[in-house]
Amino acid sequence: MSLLLPSCYRFYNFKTANIKPFGIEHLTKLASVLANNNLNLMFNTFNEVFSDKVGVLTLPDFEYMVFYQWFNTFNKPYMFSWTSKYGNEVVSEVNLNEFKITKLELENFELLPSYLTLPRTEEMLLIKDEIKPEVKWIYDRVQFIKGDRLSDKIKAFNAQDVKVLADIKDFMLKTEHGITKTVQRTDTLFDSEKYLKVLYEDRNRLNFHSSKTDDYSMFTRIADGLYTVEQEIKNIEMFTGRLSVGIEAIEAPKVYPEVEIVSVDIDLSSYID
Repeated sequence: MSLLLPSCYRFYNFKTANIKPFGIEHLTKLASVLANNNLNLMFNTFNEVFSDKVGVLTLPDFEYMVFYQWFNTFNKPYMFSWTSKYGNEVVSEVNLNEFKITKLELENFELLPSYLTLPRTEEMLLIKDEIKPEVKWIYDRVQFIKGDRLSDKIKAFNAQDVKVLADIKDFMLKTEHGITKTVQRTDTLFDSEKYLKVLYEDRNRLNFHSSKTDDYSMFTRIADGLYTVEQEIKNIEMFTGRLSVGIEAIEAPKVYPEVEIVSVDIDLSSYID
């Protein structure tokens, strides 16, 4: 099946690509990848169904391909669980066309600094575990510098003046592409009475901690949280007819849960769960 990548193939020697659904033998290999953290086997497994080499893809393109390939393989909605703001564990389903895909729109690549490039999946995944916390700041930037080895990139980065930081930030914005791993969902298990009970417990807990702390910064954080809880209680009570206005009680219409932005991440484990 033809695969349209978010980068629109602007960074590759090939301008189109095809990908076949995984078979059982491929899923078996992905299980081995997860068990042994064998990234080379992961690349080889995707290469068996992809018309080119997946290691040359940008990371946003590769992440999109992982999403796409799940739907391409199983041909059904993806089921995922999430915790709503009301405290319920909800199971929802999603189709690929519900995710926002940001396609690369930049046309004049010659206007970008010639010493910058987009890091490729194989390079990033194979060395990410070698990046220690104390050098993460520099790695997050040198990965955009052209060079065959990390040491070459660091050397070229250090040879630049501080303008390189602005250049990299601008380069990242202009070359943005990929899949947004969020969808909108509502809590199908929402129960206003149950939620009110949780809010009352939260209010009692925050009031208790507020009375016990002598730390001003802690007190202000608790006060902010308490205000948020009180506002939510007021909203729910208003719509459930618990709050009186003057003599007349407000009519109690049905209370609906808010639409929430939910993260969905389809990764290698999603193929074998």
